[in-house]
Amino acid sequence: MINFIQQDENNFEVHYQQQFVGTVSYSELNNSELAAEHTNLPTSCAVINFNLNTKLLSQVLSQVLSEIDLLEIILLFYKQQIFTQFEYGIIKLDASATQQKIINYQKAGFFTINNLTTMQNIYMIKYKLPIRLYFTNIEAIKQKFIKYFLATDQLWIFGSRVDLTKKGGDLDLYIETNITDYDAVFNKKSAFLNDLKQAIGDQKIDVVVNVKNSGYEIPIYQAAKSEGVRIL
Repeated sequence: MINFIQQDENNFEVHYQQQFVGTVSYSELNNSELAAEHTNLPTSCAVINFNLNTKLLSQVLSQVLSEIDLLEIILLFYKQQIFTQFEYGIIKLDASATQQKIINYQKAGFFTINNLTTMQNIYMIKYKLPIRLYFTNIEAIKQKFIKYFLATDQLWIFGSRVDLTKKGGDLDLYIETNITDYDAVFNKKSAFLNDLKQAIGDQKIDVVVNVKNSGYEIPIYQAAKSEGVRIL
């Protein structure tokens, strides 16, 4: 069993079956050197540094440690420590990482930050929710939604983009709004969609809007909420 034993505010020892096998630390993005290098990074973000003794961990496990085993440890730390405080977490991989290792991270919801990747390092970012969208697109969707809809309105992403096992696919958005004027809803939906396409590029985006006070329900409303991921 993996345990992360806190040493001070942002530093942990990693123990497996009560035996020390490495360390992990994190810092807020604003306090890291990455903030100055990439101004488009999200504000609610941590930069994580793992230093695991894979040889020792393999001995404790009594088996060769696979890349999947390492990834599971990283995901556990994200779940227990990072995503309780931040919306995003960035991890640094060595540039010599195999293509299969990169693919494994992508399958777990990580995206490569191309502008930060160097000859020595590959930086990958993961959102706290299971969404297959680059962080700039997620943040753009939020910003445009806030711009056009009410503070009490809610927004979900649903469909293939919330299935980490798939690739590509349309962007499906579901909105519940407290706006009562149907003409206003139509105009806001159109403006939101057009502005969003300007921000993330012209692509297939389906927007379903549920006017809450209408009392009108169709199956896609419930499906979008039950199968989708609410982001606002």
